[in-house]
Amino acid sequence: VDLRGYPLSYMVQATPAAMKKNSSILQNGYPVRIKGIYCTNIPTVVESLFNYTKSLYSKKMSYRMLMFSENNYTEFCKVLPKHLHPKEYGGENGSLEELTCFWKCKLESYRDWFIEDEKYRTKEELRVGTPKTSANMFGVEGTFRKLDID
Repeated sequence: VDLRGYPLSYMVQATPAAMKKNSSILQNGYPVRIKGIYCTNIPTVVESLFNYTKSLYSKKMSYRMLMFSENNYTEFCKVLPKHLHPKEYGGENGSLEELTCFWKCKLESYRDWFIEDEKYRTKEELRVGTPKTSANMFGVEGTFRKLDID
């Protein structure tokens, strides 16, 4: 993730509840094993937000989240070799435009699979245990702008 030009207005929207939901989805919701998350060109103000975010993840996952400031490009290249970077980042792995076209074509080649996959659903009544909802995983939902007291 390249955070060059990251607006500080986004930090206001990153509430602790939203970050907790994001960490839960990333760790438990996706059917993939995440090998690493690399953030580069992090402004110093945003770095504190990401350090807080790392505390919401499991210990194993937080070790896999690495952040590199704008002045730390050489350290980033030690973790993710330069030959894997696109040309715009000083690498040898094609331009961003070429990579975008490649992955767009790759996804479009699976079009029939995506259409077929849309037909399948789960029968939640057959699932063992209590359903996992955002209310029982994260607590009370909503706001308390209007509170009626009897």
